[in-house]
Amino acid sequence: MDSELQAKPRQTPLPMGQLSLILMIQSSDPIASTVIYPFIAQLIRSTGVTKGDEARVGYYAGMIESIFFLSEGRPILLWAPLGLAVAMLGFGLSRTFWLLVFWRAVQGVFNGNIGVARTAMAEITDSTNIADAYMLFPIVWQIGVTLGPAIGGLLSEPASNWPRLFGGVGLFVDYPYFLPCLVPGVYALVVFFSCWFGLKETHPSFRKKTKADDSEDASRTPLLSETDDSVYDATRQSSTESTHPSAPPPVSIFNPNLNIVLANYFFLAFTDMSYVVLIPIFYSTSNSMGGLGFSAKTIGTTLAVYNFGNAFVQITIMKRVLKWLGPRRLYQFAYSMSMVPFVMMMCQQMLVSWYGKVTLGVWVAIVLQFSAASVSNVSYACIQLLHVEAATPGTLGAVNGFSQTAASAIRTVAPTLASSLFALSLQSGVLGGYLVYAVILPVTLVGSGCATRLPSHLS
Repeated sequence: MDSELQAKPRQTPLPMGQLSLILMIQSSDPIASTVIYPFIAQLIRSTGVTKGDEARVGYYAGMIESIFFLSEGRPILLWAPLGLAVAMLGFGLSRTFWLLVFWRAVQGVFNGNIGVARTAMAEITDSTNIADAYMLFPIVWQIGVTLGPAIGGLLSEPASNWPRLFGGVGLFVDYPYFLPCLVPGVYALVVFFSCWFGLKETHPSFRKKTKADDSEDASRTPLLSETDDSVYDATRQSSTESTHPSAPPPVSIFNPNLNIVLANYFFLAFTDMSYVVLIPIFYSTSNSMGGLGFSAKTIGTTLAVYNFGNAFVQITIMKRVLKWLGPRRLYQFAYSMSMVPFVMMMCQQMLVSWYGKVTLGVWVAIVLQFSAASVSNVSYACIQLLHVEAATPGTLGAVNGFSQTAASAIRTVAPTLASSLFALSLQSGVLGGYLVYAVILPVTLVGSGCATRLPSHLS
């Protein structure tokens, strides 16, 4: 029994102070990116760019979503919240389509900090607690995507929806979507000042050395240290893989294990963004065209309820499942579940087309859609851990930077492709109006096959 206790290292406590600041920066990302979902279709219609053709909304919505992730290919950590605050205010005050595109692009420029944040988190943790730290990413993301749609749905058009409070305020009458943009903008500003005074440099090469650093316990050695050979559940490695001889860093960051992890990440980014961009378009499209005809408030409330439940599932269930199955096996299962939401959306479209309205069967399909999406959501935590497992020692920062940039390119294509296919389906009636699902489902199936190629030792 004593040998078992010695074999399993004691888990290092998480550095909650610095970790909280990093997560605060990350939380501004999903709030800013999702706050527009409940009202983006109505906002595009109000600019007049569609010329009254509802079927064309998808083309323009996809463009706005794509430009966000195209700009996100330039990671910034500390200054991101400040630029994000300005961009959110500019977006809320825009009345023309191209101004919306411009400010959405600016948001993307100052929102591309995921890769930097992941690297910083790896540098303030070790292999005994990194799984717990990385599991906080999807939790914070879910909190953000819960608040984002709720803010966007409840605060859009405040003069009409909340006449007693905002009916006499000319700013909110003239700019009905400024208030839901103002709230995340103010929050981003608070995050900036908090991190300006509290966030410390995490990389040893740029951090000022203190006496405390010299006397630091070996158990708190950063994960990127080349002498760290401890193990922990889902991030377990063999001694031969965790012990690295002192040698010059490799010229290339790529290796066979990392290549297959990156391929899976790209499939995940494509599938997830295709799904995310379709929800507000499909939900706001009128019943006569096969959509659900939901208002911005209904869309925001529906997404907020789902994301609240999803956050609960991630915190109470998925964290335990991740430690039990490991990131590889859980990713394989979770990603395969991402096909179900598309199937359920197709069923909803069929039911609305048959009955001409949202029926009980549609709501059952919505519940099944979001239940499957909640399971597939843990894929991001898994793929982040697999990045750490597969990266060559000393290259994790470069790996995260590359994967974030490449994933941003995928996320640039996915919204435009998915929304354009949806619009084309409505306009042309190709494959009965279900062309978008006929394209995306096979891609997701190929991605599930790619997940089976993940090396078994990454578990």
